[in-house]
Amino acid sequence: MNKQQKWISGLIFLVLISFLSNSHAGAQASKQTPAPFLGWNSYNCYGSHINEKLTYENLIAFIQKLKPYGYEYFVLDAGWYRHYDLKPGEIWPTDGDKKHLTMDMIPFGHIRINYPLTYNKLETTRGYERMDYFSYAHKKTFITQRAMAASPLFMGGALTSSPNIVFELITNADMLECNQNGITGELVSRISDYSVKVDIWKTPHKNNANEGWIGVFNRNEYMELIKIDKEKLGLNKTVSYNLYDIWGKKIMTDSETFIFEIPGNDVVFIHFTERKGNS
Repeated sequence: MNKQQKWISGLIFLVLISFLSNSHAGAQASKQTPAPFLGWNSYNCYGSHINEKLTYENLIAFIQKLKPYGYEYFVLDAGWYRHYDLKPGEIWPTDGDKKHLTMDMIPFGHIRINYPLTYNKLETTRGYERMDYFSYAHKKTFITQRAMAASPLFMGGALTSSPNIVFELITNADMLECNQNGITGELVSRISDYSVKVDIWKTPHKNNANEGWIGVFNRNEYMELIKIDKEKLGLNKTVSYNLYDIWGKKIMTDSETFIFEIPGNDVVFIHFTERKGNS
């Protein structure tokens, strides 16, 4: 085993020991670990050719940017998607592969692929690289879906060079509260005709029947101005609620009907709690 392989193996061992120790302590306290995993995966950035320098730089960024918000797992991916072995000067992925590159993890920010310069793969250089193709609306929709589905959240972009807006989304406290709630939401309403395409999802709180999250998703490419009855949101029309627009960062007024102005491919992400004093 060469020096670099020993170093990476040692790092993996230390990280695993740390995580196992933390998980054991948490299990002793709660007797269960229902929350989805939070972490970073190297594959979207570096394929199976991450090196010691890049590992260390991303680990430091992970500790600074993600760990304070509950992200725990720092994963060095050996390349489960496909193994590739390129010659110097060849570019990967192909046009077809590019479509699949962003389907795993959270494909936000700076995505790049390293390819080997030498046969033993100890030296690498930058290959095909880019920023993600998502608009801000796409990013909000993507992470809202993952939060409401209680999906594990593993950041895929380079932690050292992805823009701040990415970290603002994936470390948002309200989004993480929904995700770590550990309950998969359900479709409660679908509004679809010749022009309007809106899906409404609801995720209940695991311990409080009077609390949860609602996602109003605009499936069109263009702006929707739509009026929605309270019951179509999955709420009881005879009950009063405290409503908070998570991405809009504002309190909403409870009403029998709501008017939403939602840009194309965007979402209104709502946290609701039943008001005290309801009969």
